[in-house]
Amino acid sequence: MAQQVRGKLLARLRQALLSGQLRLPGSDGMQHWQNLCNKLGRINWVVHCCKPYEHGHGVAKYLARYVSGGAFQNSQLLRVGKGNVWFGYRNHRTQQRETTYCTVNEFIRRLLLHLPAPGKPMLRYYGLYHGSCLPLLNRAREHLGQAVVIKPPALDWLTFISKFAELPRCSQCDSILQSAVALKKMVH
Repeated sequence: MAQQVRGKLLARLRQALLSGQLRLPGSDGMQHWQNLCNKLGRINWVVHCCKPYEHGHGVAKYLARYVSGGAFQNSQLLRVGKGNVWFGYRNHRTQQRETTYCTVNEFIRRLLLHLPAPGKPMLRYYGLYHGSCLPLLNRAREHLGQAVVIKPPALDWLTFISKFAELPRCSQCDSILQSAVALKKMVH
């Protein structure tokens, strides 16, 4: 199916380019854009199919989860402790909210599965959601009557996780074990 979608979309793009229906920015010639279409034709595409939505609201809601969200929302994380992470999720087979837990390492593994491969950009980094477009995003939000986006201060992971879990401490002096400090240095 991905090959069908890729073929139909690229064929329509080529047709629109040749007929003048599609005008692309920049001074690059027609050959540049045809080469780009050829290059895109050699890449494996991932196509996700689901039931069609009755209206655009459903499409916007679906895309919004990926544009502004991530693999897990803060509200899904229920508890961290004793080497485990408890979180809630929606079972797509039963459409019910469920709760489960796994080890911290397994949770991190699952979280990393949702990150893009190196060199594969995420959708949220394009357009108004690109970091350099914050003034434009805020202007668009102002026109829509929404609050402006304020960039939060950088949060150290050790500070963040210490709010949810007890960091391992030395039984003699009660200081944080060096393995946690060493891990922090590796991350930064």
